[in-house]
Amino acid sequence: LEIMDIYRNRYEGTEYDMMKAENASRRAIGVTRQSDVHIIQTYTDLPADTCQLQWLALGNAEHSVFIPAFSGISDTHKSYKIDSNNYNANNMYWACKRICGIAEQDREFLSQGVKDFWKAQEESMYKSTAKDVKALKKAYKKSKKDGRAYATKLAKSYASKQLKNSSKLYSKLLFTSVDNVNDRANNARKTVFTMDAAK
Repeated sequence: LEIMDIYRNRYEGTEYDMMKAENASRRAIGVTRQSDVHIIQTYTDLPADTCQLQWLALGNAEHSVFIPAFSGISDTHKSYKIDSNNYNANNMYWACKRICGIAEQDREFLSQGVKDFWKAQEESMYKSTAKDVKALKKAYKKSKKDGRAYATKLAKSYASKQLKNSSKLYSKLLFTSVDNVNDRANNARKTVFTMDAAK
């Protein structure tokens, strides 16, 4: 979870804050040009076939979500299979990147609520993967086929849930961003975006 935060880091609240004009020539870790960010966890107590857990964020990590998948999977969620340079809401990259695109247009009012929502999702998944390790061990004890089937089921389940969450988040974020567009001085009556963490 700490490493996820590092990949999002734009030095907010420090002298190097990327929103300060004097830092225009500096480069943040959490740049908007990220297309995908990977973190690999290794479990020495799992079979070699499934001992790596990849956390993948598509789009840039600042306003995207890291989704887990153990090695050993034999298939991926359908949203990862759509290969397109054009916008497609059913493609996991675009489902996440559209949120980044809106949140980064108005960081003061839209950014933190998106980060908070995804952070809650990641914390929940992180706790779940700790439990998944035990179930994965049991499945692999039966056979490699059973183990791979279970790892695949887990990966698809996590991706499916976060794709649905991205859709809900996008809808509410888009509404807030449009509602915030106004010609009133000093951002009068603009709303700070928030969203309750999905169960």
